[in-house]
Amino acid sequence: TIELELAHVLAAGQIERSDAVLGASQSQLAEAERAVALEDQRVKAELREKEAAVEEAKAQLLGAKVKQDIALADLRRAEQLFQDGIIAAEQRDQATAAYEQAEAAYQSAQEARNKSEALLERAHADSRRVQLLLDNVRTQQRKVRESAALKALALAEQQRVKMNEEVVKTLRAKVKEA
Repeated sequence: TIELELAHVLAAGQIERSDAVLGASQSQLAEAERAVALEDQRVKAELREKEAAVEEAKAQLLGAKVKQDIALADLRRAEQLFQDGIIAAEQRDQATAAYEQAEAAYQSAQEARNKSEALLERAHADSRRVQLLLDNVRTQQRKVRESAALKALALAEQQRVKMNEEVVKTLRAKVKEA
């Protein structure tokens, strides 16, 4: 009958459409999985690098602070010795210059630490972005499963139509026999 032919054509169309949607979903998923895997590796390596840089900057800052403290103690001692007339102004000036140098090195180490911490924070932001990409991959995976389920439904509908066609043929054959 026309209804069965129409149902058969509709089922075939649904299968064709489901195949196309499933293929596109699988392709998008594969692309997203490759992209997120590469980005995840890159970001993890960057995080390790930035964490190491922060630790190194903290160590350099600590070393600079120790040198600054020593230079300050030397300067105070030199000023006292100068006031007591034990050392010349030139020696006091050298201690002052050494302290100023140590102070500049300490400030530079602070800036380096701050910069490395900012870069580490940026790497953490990249890591959060990768998590969003992973969420996108999970969404794509759900779309693929949904597309596969729709295709399975379309195939089941096609089978139902074929079974109805067989029933109609059987009934027609019985009617002709009778």
